[in-house]
Amino acid sequence: MSRHSLPEPPIHGPNAEIAAWLQDPAIALPTLADDIRFSVVLTAANLPAGREDIDHFWDGTAHLSWLGGPAVGPLARWPERHDGKKLAHVATLHLGEIADVVDEDHRKAWGPGMPDRYAPSLSLPDSGALEIFHDGETSGYDQSDRAAGAWQVRWSPAPDGSVVDAPAADAPTGVCQVVIPYASFSIRSPEDAIGLPEEEFNRVERANNAILEAWQSFFMAGREKVYTPLSHLYGHSWKGTDELNDTLARVLPLASADEHVLILDLESWTHLEGWFGDAGHLEVWMRRSDLATRNFDAAWCFIRLG
Repeated sequence: MSRHSLPEPPIHGPNAEIAAWLQDPAIALPTLADDIRFSVVLTAANLPAGREDIDHFWDGTAHLSWLGGPAVGPLARWPERHDGKKLAHVATLHLGEIADVVDEDHRKAWGPGMPDRYAPSLSLPDSGALEIFHDGETSGYDQSDRAAGAWQVRWSPAPDGSVVDAPAADAPTGVCQVVIPYASFSIRSPEDAIGLPEEEFNRVERANNAILEAWQSFFMAGREKVYTPLSHLYGHSWKGTDELNDTLARVLPLASADEHVLILDLESWTHLEGWFGDAGHLEVWMRRSDLATRNFDAAWCFIRLG
C-alpha cells in the first residue's frame, strides 16, 4: 500500500482520535491503541539557524529552547569528563515552554497517560531549564560510563538570564538551532515489532512513516531526507526498547513499583548531524522515582546506533 493512500495521522490530536486512526482499515493496528504515548516534538519549523534570538531575547524566562550553542547561566564550571575532556552542550530546553504545549482542555480531551505538571513523578519540572551535556563518544552501555563523567543532565531551576559560551572545540560542529515544542504522540517503534509476522510489521512501519511524513512540512533541516526522525520528549524510543531493556535494568536497577521513563530522544540526522555517530540518537532515561525527586544526576544517557 502506498503511504500516500493512508489517512492523515492526527499528529496534534487527543488519544481518542489517534486510536481511531490506528483502527482505520488502511492502518489496521488496533493493538497499538493501548500503547499510545504523549510526546512533545522539537522542530525547527522554518526558524533560521544561529543564536540571534538567544542573544536578543534570552533573559532566563523567555520561552526559548535550542540545540548546541551556549549553555545558560549560572554555570560555575563547564562540565567535563573525569579525564578533563570538555563535554559538548547538546541542548537547552525551557521547561515552562514544554509544559505549556498542553492546556487543560487538551489534557481533558487526551485522557490518562500523559505527563501532568501537577504530578512530579509523571512530568519534568514546569520551570527552569533542562540542559544536556555529552562527550559525543560514550555509548552508555557500560555500568562505568556515568562514573567517567561522560554526560551531565542538569536542571537549572532559576536561570539568571546570562549565557555561557562553550569552550573551543568542545562540539563536533558549531550548530546553534532554536527549536519549538509541539504536543504530539508516538507509537511503538518498528524496531520493537521485528518479531511480528511480516504483514503486521509492515503495518507498524507504514504507520510510523505516515507520522513522520505528516511532520515533514514542520521539520525544515537544510536538506531533504526521507522519513527524518523526530527529536522529542517523553513517548517511545525511535530505536525501540526491546534490545535496551536488559541494559536499562542493569545500569538503572528498579525497586518494586518503579519504572524507566524516556525523557528525551534527540536525532542526529539534521541539526546535530555527526554528533552521535552515523544517524545515531541520544536518549536520556530516568527512573520515575528519580524524576519525582528531581534527581537529574541519576539520569542515564545512551547513544543508540544502527
